[in-house]
Amino acid sequence: TGSKEDPFIIETPEQMAKLVGFDTNTEGKYYKLVADLKLNDTSKSDWEKTAREWLSGTNEFAGHFNGNGYVVSGLYYNTSFANAGLFQYITSGTVIEKVGITDASITNFGKKENGAFAGSLVAMVTGWNLEEFIAPKISECFADHTVKIKSYSTGGLIGGSGRYVHIENCYFAGTLKSESEGYIGQAIGDLWYDKNES
Repeated sequence: TGSKEDPFIIETPEQMAKLVGFDTNTEGKYYKLVADLKLNDTSKSDWEKTAREWLSGTNEFAGHFNGNGYVVSGLYYNTSFANAGLFQYITSGTVIEKVGITDASITNFGKKENGAFAGSLVAMVTGWNLEEFIAPKISECFADHTVKIKSYSTGGLIGGSGRYVHIENCYFAGTLKSESEGYIGQAIGDLWYDKNES
């Protein structure tokens, strides 16, 4: 039913893709991962040559995603038009917890003026124009040494955000690079906000 006691179950890459790319009614709903997800076969050293890119939509996730200690591997982007991350966009009130990212290759070579963002978990946090904004929460998540990310705004966990995000008990141990003297951050690549905000 999507309640806290009875969350929607995610156990395949196809179900994850549907959630991230096409489910437009996630606010207040709960989702639980019950298996490791392999988005691409990363068993060979040149796996990126035949990899399929992850999603390139504009859908916002606004629910509660519990990774349940499982890992998503094979996340791949080599794009100039998509903000790149397991979730492209999250917004006010979103919670993502207990999920790991491994064996990921994320490159967004879009231009600064197009707002190029990339992060292992989230490309960009939206909703900063909302009057009542509840800071999203990222908890007990990681991206390990097998993750590499390159973009104008490059974050280990989140590419960019216009408002505060609660990040706790998370780490990034991979490689970060920036295009054209952009922004890099181990947690968030680019954080912009109203300094008069309380």
